[in-house]
Amino acid sequence: MPKRPGSATVQVGLRLKENLRKRLAAEAERAGRSLNLEIVNRLERSLEFEMHLAAAQEHADSAKVLLSELREMQLQSKELYARLFDRLMEEDIKRGK
Repeated sequence: MPKRPGSATVQVGLRLKENLRKRLAAEAERAGRSLNLEIVNRLERSLEFEMHLAAAQEHADSAKVLLSELREMQLQSKELYARLFDRLMEEDIKRGK
């Protein structure tokens, strides 16, 4: 198949259940669009939605990693504060306070 530019319009044969065709035709009429334009718009929106959903999932995954790292740092800070407190208490005991 020859390569076409991404902006080229191509004809595609499509088989639909009659109930789906009727729903799409009703939505196209309500929106003042042709059935073809309604189908194209819905396909484009669904692909964009999937792209945004994938990006959102990547951000969520990154946020989970960062949150995990933050929790680990918090635990380390608590441990450091506990050791510091223990040392200060030992020093106070040594000084007789």
